[in-house]
Amino acid sequence: MNYWEEQNSAVFLTKSTPMSPPKEFAAFFHDKIDNLRQNLDSYHVFNDRHIFQGSPFNSFKPVTEDFVKQIISKSPSKSCELDPLPHSLLIACLDEILPSFTRIINNPLCNGQVPSSFKKALVKPLLKKSTLDQNEIKNYRPVSNLPFFSKILEKVVLKQLTSHLQTNNLVEPFQSAYRKDHSTETALLRVFNDLLVEADLGKVSVLCLLDLSAAFDTLDHNIMLTRLEKSFGIKHIVLQWFQSYLKDREQTVVVDGVKSAGNVLKYGVPQGSVLGPVLFTIYTQPLARVLNNFGLKYHFYADDSQIYGSCQPENISDLINTIEMCVSSVKTWMNEKKLVLNEDKTEILLAGSAKSKIDTNCLKIGTNSINFSDNVKNLGILFDSELSMSIAVNQVAKKLFFEIHDINGVCSGIYCDRQKIPANKAMKGFFVPQGDKYRGRPITTLPVVLNNDLSRLESSTYCLKTFKEKDRRTEGSVEDSMHKNTKGSRGVAV
Repeated sequence: MNYWEEQNSAVFLTKSTPMSPPKEFAAFFHDKIDNLRQNLDSYHVFNDRHIFQGSPFNSFKPVTEDFVKQIISKSPSKSCELDPLPHSLLIACLDEILPSFTRIINNPLCNGQVPSSFKKALVKPLLKKSTLDQNEIKNYRPVSNLPFFSKILEKVVLKQLTSHLQTNNLVEPFQSAYRKDHSTETALLRVFNDLLVEADLGKVSVLCLLDLSAAFDTLDHNIMLTRLEKSFGIKHIVLQWFQSYLKDREQTVVVDGVKSAGNVLKYGVPQGSVLGPVLFTIYTQPLARVLNNFGLKYHFYADDSQIYGSCQPENISDLINTIEMCVSSVKTWMNEKKLVLNEDKTEILLAGSAKSKIDTNCLKIGTNSINFSDNVKNLGILFDSELSMSIAVNQVAKKLFFEIHDINGVCSGIYCDRQKIPANKAMKGFFVPQGDKYRGRPITTLPVVLNNDLSRLESSTYCLKTFKEKDRRTEGSVEDSMHKNTKGSRGVAV
């Protein structure tokens, strides 16, 4: 056990071991998706009218050994029990096996058939939240692990697929997931800025956050393949490859080294894969045309959809009516495409300084009336109705103060004889990811009082007694490092 594992077990929450046998988990994960799909099969499938016009993607280009080596070198050093050899051994003898491995990659590209061994996955149940009951099987979600070689093949295909999409202008401009130079940060910036601009004009805005149930798992393979062919110009060998990629996939649940029987996946894209999330964005791209019919703004991040519009306070009834009709059409579209809109988790925010003039306090979706919330969590960031970000700042401050306390408790270990870790790296490891991972930069300026709160939080990171006593010089490097990462962006890295 390394240093950080020891500290995790001593200070932080440990991972929970599920109590149920693997066959029960396998049945639960399988039946959950089957039940969702059975409720959707009564809906007729309407094909999209959008027909691809451009240069079709008929065949893959074979890749060179240097290209494969480059992809491997940039890939995370993760191994799977299904791998024929550990990642460390693969890297050690890469030059010797590279010619053979390149042939293994090129063969499926030429014949359009993904090897069956590349379509197997090991699934480990993971408790959704540490506070949930470990003995309740419904409290677990499946975490899939795929063979390393299969991910290399997918990265090769993704490179060529992305080139085709960009060349033919097939990328949805307001989908920020799985795209270079796009992230939750860019999505949040656009939406928050739009809301602020409308508020400055004296308007109110309604933001509707839609949630899907098991979105990646209910996707229909036949609809997916039809869309790839008709709307995205994917033909012949390439289309055969994607058909082989989606069909006859198998997953096995593993609990404490014990495996369940394999289950064939009839729906969805493979979890933990490289191509799966990108295929999902292709699958749901026509949803943008549904939203455009209502004149509303929108932004997607994978399966998270943000729909919003603005108006003068006296026209709020018309705006709410438009959003209700829009969401109803979205729900119908999703049902036809075998996706499930989770109405219970849909959230509505009425934002803007003029909202006090509004009497309406809810929005109807189907038979449900959803009340406006004082704040909503949007891609990990709390948006409040005043657009002040005060709740978001307070939440981050509270979390980071707890982490500062935890660091203070383990600082002595940072200088242990077995493994010395410089203080500036330790601090960066705790704090830098918190500002960059999933939580973006939704604002460019903050009110003075909130800016001062963040300043005090920042200052407290330099007051850890252990760092001062251990190494004055290192403490200075901590401060320099932290200022370097936060100076000029204080109040935005929320």
